[in-house]
Amino acid sequence: MKVTKLISVCVLALTLCSQNVLATDYFFGPENKKVAYGWSSDLNLILQNNSTTTIVLELFTKPSGIQQADLTNQPIKLKIFPAQIMIKPGQKQYIDLSYIHSNAFQNIESYELYVEQLPIHYVAPGARKPVTMALRNYTANILVRPKNQALQYTLANLTARQ
Repeated sequence: MKVTKLISVCVLALTLCSQNVLATDYFFGPENKKVAYGWSSDLNLILQNNSTTTIVLELFTKPSGIQQADLTNQPIKLKIFPAQIMIKPGQKQYIDLSYIHSNAFQNIESYELYVEQLPIHYVAPGARKPVTMALRNYTANILVRPKNQALQYTLANLTARQ
């Protein structure tokens, strides 16, 4: 009897709360899935907004692995563009990566790329704003290596969290 009441209260609470919660659904990943399984000279990343609301994202990279232990505050070599983006419902945006390196670059370097959704919600005038927003963020591990005077990339891992 107590379990049935508890379940009823939980269902009622979830029903009431869900009316004021905004959850956006967007996709981030490689345009070509082969880059996730091998090395490529092109790493074309795409963001696609599948939700019914405009989303705002911030993108940045950080060294990972042994490079992260370098305390000399060297500039980050893997640059991402755009660093902030607003994507309307149904639209997609390509992400550009550029790697700034010296001629002495000989080893594989590892970076984490972060895509973080900002808690900004656009509503029509007079529309009711949600009380809560469920945000989705992605982290991608990208490896960069030299290959015959060119660069190659691979996407070693891609994780979504909400």
